[in-house]
Amino acid sequence: MITKRSEKIAELLVSAILIIGIVGTLIRDAHLLFSFPIPVGTDGFYYLNQIESIRSTGELCYPSVSPLLLYIFGLLSRAFVSPVLTIKAGALFLLGALLIAAGRFVTILTGERFFGLVAAALILASNTHLYFIVEFLNNLAALSLLILGAGSLLKARVLTGSILIALAAATHSSVPLVISTAIIFALIAIGCTNPGVIVPTVALAWAATPFTHFAHPITNPLQGDTKLDVLVAILISLVSLALFSFASDVTVRRRTAARICILVSSIATFAITLNPFLDRTTGIESIGGRVSLLAPLQTAMVLPVIVFAFGLKRWTSVSICLVAFLAISLMNFGRSLPAGISPRVLARKTQLMNTLRNWHLPSDSLVIAAHGDQFLVSHALRIDSASRFAPAQDKAKVWWLLRGPEHALHHLAILTNSGRRSSDCVLVEDSKLRTAFGTLSSRDQFVVLAANPHLRKELNQGLDSELNRLRYQ
Repeated sequence: MITKRSEKIAELLVSAILIIGIVGTLIRDAHLLFSFPIPVGTDGFYYLNQIESIRSTGELCYPSVSPLLLYIFGLLSRAFVSPVLTIKAGALFLLGALLIAAGRFVTILTGERFFGLVAAALILASNTHLYFIVEFLNNLAALSLLILGAGSLLKARVLTGSILIALAAATHSSVPLVISTAIIFALIAIGCTNPGVIVPTVALAWAATPFTHFAHPITNPLQGDTKLDVLVAILISLVSLALFSFASDVTVRRRTAARICILVSSIATFAITLNPFLDRTTGIESIGGRVSLLAPLQTAMVLPVIVFAFGLKRWTSVSICLVAFLAISLMNFGRSLPAGISPRVLARKTQLMNTLRNWHLPSDSLVIAAHGDQFLVSHALRIDSASRFAPAQDKAKVWWLLRGPEHALHHLAILTNSGRRSSDCVLVEDSKLRTAFGTLSSRDQFVVLAANPHLRKELNQGLDSELNRLRYQ
């Protein structure tokens, strides 16, 4: 027989395991962030250039619809020796804010801090959270403020909640759309009080899952780096909808807010996360890709609320939470890191920055580079750089930064008589590039275009569909 004392000991042991997991993951994340002296992420140098511009001139160097976080980082950077340190420390702080926000929200819904701790641990159990601290700092800040604001509204602190949500909207332009969508889903969930409404919803949800397999391979949400996270979110949503379909009010605790939260998340999973019509052609940079990143956050915040809502015995609830944490952790064990924080990519960027600092171009030059690299080029050479060529630009002042295998770049450097070449990149004048590219072999042309999407767009070679097809095979 399991006594209350045994249940309490089990809960304390599981809480200790979760805390160790949270602390260990945060230490791992900090190690990854600070392993290299340069900003992490594809657009890491974007944040660095913005902050340096705010420090020196008080203005942004690139226009931004939601610049609040940038200005905060710019002001904070005055207290640190390096702006890079500001960005990395800020990323960890924002991650901590998200954990606190999610844990507080779940604690408010359930009335128990244990379930809030479970939510925080589940967020970190998935490696997908790394994308937020590496690539999407504005999104991370907006999510944290939005969830904190929602929690304050649940506590009837209308003024505090409104201020936090307003700050979230100032941090990212998508927040008003998220709020309006959540309100619509909440109204739908409130109407789901009888089997006549819920059962058809469950049937449509089950039908939506296999339907996505008929979508185009590029837009299919069940592919890419977030496939496991989306599958887990789908499974939890299906189970929760099915349980609500047949559970009576005696089985489900009378916590309206918790019930609405679960149903809203389930509806969002099938209407948005699993939507096969969203554009996912550019991976996590596309709308569909970013939506998929929210799947583990949904899972982390909904699973403990489901366990609570069905009033299971304490021993059973604690066991389910531990199994869920261990299962998600094992699923992510050995999973590849986001490209923007992988040692190989960061070493390549460090090498590229050191190489560029040895090259000199006229101050009125413009370098066309791959997405993300243009910010690095601007930082290293202190000249303008872009990821796309504009017809109005003076071609005599345009240079192309190209990457790829050494043999292909070697041929291109010889044909263009370029002395600005390293083992994996070459800087070529626009006029010479256009003349020499046609003389390359078909194989070298394909290799160079495959490695340089910014050049592929300019030359209209039409390789995008073929490369995307190969990518998802």
